[in-house]
Amino acid sequence: MFDKDIAYKKFEKIRKEVLVPTPIEFLCKYHNANIYIKRDDKLNYSYGGNKVRICFEFMKDLFEKQKDYMIGYGSSSSNLNRVVANLCKDLEIPCEILIPTDDGVRIIRENERLCREFGAKIRIIKKDEVKLLVEDTLNLAVKNGFNPYYVYGNSSGVGNEDIAKNAYQKAFSEILNQDFDYICLARGTGMTMEGLIRGRDLKGSKVHIRGILIARDIDYFDNVNNISVTSKYVGLGYGKFNREIEKSILEVRNKYNIFLDPTYTGKAFYGMLKDIENGILKGNILFIHTGGYPIYEEWIREKGL
Repeated sequence: MFDKDIAYKKFEKIRKEVLVPTPIEFLCKYHNANIYIKRDDKLNYSYGGNKVRICFEFMKDLFEKQKDYMIGYGSSSSNLNRVVANLCKDLEIPCEILIPTDDGVRIIRENERLCREFGAKIRIIKKDEVKLLVEDTLNLAVKNGFNPYYVYGNSSGVGNEDIAKNAYQKAFSEILNQDFDYICLARGTGMTMEGLIRGRDLKGSKVHIRGILIARDIDYFDNVNNISVTSKYVGLGYGKFNREIEKSILEVRNKYNIFLDPTYTGKAFYGMLKDIENGILKGNILFIHTGGYPIYEEWIREKGL
């Protein structure tokens, strides 16, 4: 059993060192747009990325609720799982990661490999039994004398939405005084985008926030509230990408030494460029680099690039 007081002091020390404002850099002029990039990939913890900010909010909530066992959930490629497992290792908090899968051949991705390296217990579950098996995992932890914390709230995945949104509600203050017409980012579960919207609205900003989906087909455009989401670049789905996206990733790497991954940031960056080409986006545009270096590294290795 870990010492909660010692763990919390260590958590606060790490949090203060890690959660510092990340730079905003001018990238290039492209058609009728000036592209800037917010380098959350430079957050100095567990390969960086937006999930660092989000994980620290979940961990803060775990301590506030007097929990002592962390349960994460996500695909084998999940960036959040990686950061959760890493932080639990550093704080000596028991950690279990649930990874959904379909029947058939299963590929262990780099982020899952890192979770295992960080000492997390991995449990493979069926996609159509998630609720049942989350409940089972929570009950088993209680039976073993723990007070478990599930990152998504209850077994239905409800209850912690606002916790996750807090991360980018706070981060918006790092953007507030910049003159941007649009903020663009990859949208998966929507935690980062919803946090930015809430931060923007609380600060009275009018910047348009555009989410570029990396999976799912949900499109909307709210011109009154300056919010839009496009699924135009989802392609064949999560983790699926075409040669044009790959080419875009390599061009950004070769020109700017910035690493985008094909599942999240690379797909979103490519979509943003296409939106600019088609006149949907123009002016000063900020792209949020939400990290994903292990996915990029894995892709480069598999491609032999």
